[in-house]
Amino acid sequence: MKYSLIFMTAVIAICGQIFLKKGLTKFAGLNPKSFFLNLHKILFDPIIMTALACYIFGMLAYLFLLSKSEVIKLYPVYTACVISGIVLLGVWKLKEPLSWQVLIGLTFIVTGVFLVEKFGTP
Repeated sequence: MKYSLIFMTAVIAICGQIFLKKGLTKFAGLNPKSFFLNLHKILFDPIIMTALACYIFGMLAYLFLLSKSEVIKLYPVYTACVISGIVLLGVWKLKEPLSWQVLIGLTFIVTGVFLVEKFGTP
């Protein structure tokens, strides 16, 4: 498995998530009806469009990875990278709070992925 390609694919997904969150903060005060009535403004917002482009490129990269790897090993590693990156950037860039429960959960995820990668199917 190419770890550098997994990491780059995860970074693209993380960027998409962060851009999506940043873009949607402009529309946070909308109620559900207003949200759907303004959907065209939301979808064509430059930051949201950047997020969608990240998701498209990330999906294409992930499809390539999936064609070259076992899903039982690829998906946990990829997901752990994405979750870790989102937590780190969420705290750093979005100023979201970090609790001890999140840290413990993240530790369990990373430990589980290590075990799957190290001792999983040959």
